[in-house]
Amino acid sequence: MRAPSGSGMVAAVFDPASLVPCIGFRRAGPGEVHCWPFELDTDAATLALCYRSLCPEERARADRFAFPVHRDRFVVAHGIMRH
Repeated sequence: MRAPSGSGMVAAVFDPASLVPCIGFRRAGPGEVHCWPFELDTDAATLALCYRSLCPEERARADRFAFPVHRDRFVVAHGIMRH
């Protein structure tokens, strides 16, 4: 999977709070654990932003998934954890 080129989304900023409805978003402090429910099935623009936030190893791992739905969910979950 590749992020769409020429899509005009280069300056876009991924906001993980947009995938966590109604509960806000804040980083866990020392000694805290947060569990955040979020939607893994999302639009193409958010998927592309998440993909671009992955490191090369995560992108390679995502590209090895056999089924697009599993790849996309991996990308979104890991993209959210990056932010």
